[in-house]
Amino acid sequence: MKLQKAKIKNNMIPLWNLSLRQIVVIRAVKDKPPTFLERIGIKDRRKRIATDWGQRVAIFTDYQDGRDYLNWARYDNEHPIEGWFHKESLLHGYDRAWITSMWVDVPVDPKIPQE
Repeated sequence: MKLQKAKIKNNMIPLWNLSLRQIVVIRAVKDKPPTFLERIGIKDRRKRIATDWGQRVAIFTDYQDGRDYLNWARYDNEHPIEGWFHKESLLHGYDRAWITSMWVDVPVDPKIPQE
């Protein structure tokens, strides 16, 4: 009886779900200045900033590669005059950046068959 329930659960997984691969996305956002209502304390600026999804800046197939790029792009000191990120990086001009995971249903890093 228990074996039949397990088989039913496995059959319920859609086929497209079996082919999903995880990739890593670096997202970044340029924070807008506070509004009038936020300056006088009626609205919470942190709430508005927390709901901003940001823009996709780069996609990596390996989490560690994405993390290394983000660490390289960030300046070491608190907030330099030039901005938060190096001028050579894709993140230059943004105020914040972070890494998220994304699932895709197309082949990622397909291998070339050897003859």
